[in-house]
Amino acid sequence: MQDSLQKKEELPVKSITTKSFLQTLSIIMILFVVLYGLNGLLLSRAGSQYILNGQKNTETSYDVIFAGSSHMNNAVYPMDLWKEYGFTSFNNAQSGEILPVSYYTCKEAIEKYHPKVLVLDVYLLYHARRDGNISWMHQSIDRLSPTNKIPAILDLVPQENLEEFLFPITLYHSRWKELSQVDFIGENSVYRGCAQNFDIAEDIVGLTFESTPENVKIQPPQVPVEYLNKIIDLCDQTNTELLLVALPYFISSKLDATHDLSNDMAYFNWLSDFAQENDIPYINYFYLVDEIGFDWWKCLYNYIHMNYWGVSIIKDHIGKYLKSQYDLPA
Repeated sequence: MQDSLQKKEELPVKSITTKSFLQTLSIIMILFVVLYGLNGLLLSRAGSQYILNGQKNTETSYDVIFAGSSHMNNAVYPMDLWKEYGFTSFNNAQSGEILPVSYYTCKEAIEKYHPKVLVLDVYLLYHARRDGNISWMHQSIDRLSPTNKIPAILDLVPQENLEEFLFPITLYHSRWKELSQVDFIGENSVYRGCAQNFDIAEDIVGLTFESTPENVKIQPPQVPVEYLNKIIDLCDQTNTELLLVALPYFISSKLDATHDLSNDMAYFNWLSDFAQENDIPYINYFYLVDEIGFDWWKCLYNYIHMNYWGVSIIKDHIGKYLKSQYDLPA
């Protein structure tokens, strides 16, 4: 009898403990959902107009996705390609996006939008590290889905920056004062990710382009080659056609450039052999400028980026190439 009474007295305690646990768990889950939502809401909008992950995008697929650095971002106008060649595309390139970061953004784009062709800019073959400019890394990584974002952070982000990438609210917490309608409903730019500029490059006036012969080849640093191979494997696994491109920019030792430009063309020349060995199409535009009528002094808005007239020339060449080489809609 005493044992029975003792058990009855214990039941309320057990019930309260279970209830408290469930309430606590519910509160934690609610806080997690709220925190996750605030993380996304307060993210900096810098560069978001250029990436699929930052778009309120209604497309379920694209025929072609362009990827890479600001060189690509300023080189292809998807709406012009659609108007003239009939296939859909998105320019998913981002400022300063190094090849290790491009691996994760390409993975995300392929998983979500199933392109037939991925066109990758190889400008940053010279960049020898897994990490780059932290602000630019935020622009590419912050809006990835968790399945790609977390691996990218753990793989590429320096230890001292892990917190701001894993919990962006610690970096952007004060941005609530800047929130506008676009933060809540998203944006859907008619430019499909590209940047447009109508200026002329004044920084190359009076300079001579310093070309490198095609037979001069230097192997790039290990890290970009490693991630280029990972992108190749990704495309093989997903049945995505890969096209590599070296987009033209002005090379001179007299420029106040972001890095030493002297080996860049030799890296791109090395890539010709690499692409052939891996049976991957590759267009090196540095040796096509005369053929396609690309005038350095008319087609760039600074030494490293194309303006509208440069894009028009590249568009005609790459549009015809894509239509002739791949099974794309008419």
